[in-house]
Amino acid sequence: MPYHNHRNFNQLAHPKDVTVCRYMSKEKLISLLETQSLYFKKVKEFQDQYEGRSIPWSVREFDEELGTNGTTEHVIYHVNNSRSLANEFVYANCWSINDKESSVMWGYYGKSHISKLGVCIRTTAQNLYDSILDGRNVYSAVIEYTDSPVPTLGNMFMDCFVKSIEFEDEKELRLWVAENYQTMNTPIPKESSFNIKVDTKKLIQKLIVSPFANEGEYNDIKTQLSNYLENVEDVVTPSNIKYRS
Repeated sequence: MPYHNHRNFNQLAHPKDVTVCRYMSKEKLISLLETQSLYFKKVKEFQDQYEGRSIPWSVREFDEELGTNGTTEHVIYHVNNSRSLANEFVYANCWSINDKESSVMWGYYGKSHISKLGVCIRTTAQNLYDSILDGRNVYSAVIEYTDSPVPTLGNMFMDCFVKSIEFEDEKELRLWVAENYQTMNTPIPKESSFNIKVDTKKLIQKLIVSPFANEGEYNDIKTQLSNYLENVEDVVTPSNIKYRS
């Protein structure tokens, strides 16, 4: 199976009982349906400049954490160097753990210069995992939020799943792929993104249309989506959030 749990990262205990959402423009949804794939972007390319940034170890901190003595600067250099390159190899696709709509997310995706008709895919984490068809190994991690980042131990990719406390409203579940990583000497991948094949019938339980869309716009998007969805009447629904016009 292309999806795998990874014991080194925070996992959902009962993914079939957890609702996840992904907000996007109408155009990106159409692309997802046409390509039958999810977009994975290199963590190094994420907008937040601190995304995936590692906090370097000092020799003293490293020895205190591990209960060792006499770790050399050479060892610390290689430990810190491998962590600093992690976000060059990890590609991610981000979801929000939430069984309710988010007015904050709608404010960003629901009405913009890109598309007034933002949409939200709602499904379960298990459906998300089961929808993956691609041959690459895809993992997940529940993001940890902190106001005092510290050097991390364990898997070298761990820093790619820690974010600043200011982002905790996202409640993020991150699908990720470590592209072609084998050793510290592995060449850094040149591609900034790629798509992972999915079964959209398994993936999509509901498609919620932006609360900023009027009745005519809502009907227009339903008509567009009927070209891709057999059960559009059951899947597409208006937002529960109501704004004054």
